[in-house]
Amino acid sequence: NAVKCLASGGYFMASGGADDQVHLYDMKHGKDLGFLMNPGDGAVPCIEFYTTPTGVPTHMFSGSADGSIAIWQAGGAWEHLKLMTGHRASVTALTLHPSGRLALSVAHDSTLRMWDLAKGRSNYSAKLDQEADAVAFTPSGDSYVLTCGPKVTLHSVGGEGALLATLPHARRVLCLTQQSEHVLLTGLEDGSINVWDVRTSTPQYTLERAHATRIRAMKPVTQGTGPLPELLATAASDGIVKMWDMRMLGGQGNAGSP
Repeated sequence: NAVKCLASGGYFMASGGADDQVHLYDMKHGKDLGFLMNPGDGAVPCIEFYTTPTGVPTHMFSGSADGSIAIWQAGGAWEHLKLMTGHRASVTALTLHPSGRLALSVAHDSTLRMWDLAKGRSNYSAKLDQEADAVAFTPSGDSYVLTCGPKVTLHSVGGEGALLATLPHARRVLCLTQQSEHVLLTGLEDGSINVWDVRTSTPQYTLERAHATRIRAMKPVTQGTGPLPELLATAASDGIVKMWDMRMLGGQGNAGSP
C-alpha cells in the first residue's frame, strides 16, 4: 500500500500508510522495528516526533483519516498513550510546539485546532477560509505558519491566531522549512524555491526552476550560523533529490549551488 508520510526523531524513522499502519525503523542499527496499528480508523497521512533540545525523541504523534490524533511513547514498547478526537475529516498536517505542551493540526474539514497535550484535548478551534495544506510552528514557538494553496500566512500563537504576515505566491506551495525566526523557505509546484523575510513579507531570493517538476519536500541537512541552513535537500515529483549549498546565495534572484 502507498506510503502517505515519513518522519524522523533521533535515530527513529516512522512511515504512515494507506494500510492503517505506522511502520517503525531504527536507522542507527539498520533494523525494522515492525509496525503499529492505527488506533483510529483509516490511513495515516501525517506523523510527527517530539524531540527534546538534547535530541532525544520522547513521543510520536500520528494523524488519522477519521480525524483523530494518536499519541505514542517513542521507543521501548511504543505504547499507545492517548487518542485525541475533534476533527470531522482526515488530518492533513500537525506540528508540535518546542515546549512539547501544545500541538496544532489542520484537516480536510477546513479547521485548525490547537491541542493541550498535558490534558490530551483540543482547547481552541478555528474555521479557515479554505482547506490548509500544512501548518508549522516557528523555531521560537511564538507564532505558526499556515499554508493554503499559493498563500502562506504567519499567525501569533496567542490572541486567537492574529495575522502577522501574508506571503503570496504565484503558484501553490507544497513544502516549507524554517531555521531562523524571520526567514522562511518555500517549495513550489513549478519547481521554484523562494526565500522570504517574514518581517517585510518580501522574497529575498528566488531559485527559479530549481527542479523541473513539483518540489514535494525540503529539509535542512546542515544548520548554518546565519538565518539560512548551510545545506538544504529538496525532493521533486520526478524522483530527483538535490542538495543545495545555501552559502552560495548572492543577490536577489541568484541561485544557490546544487
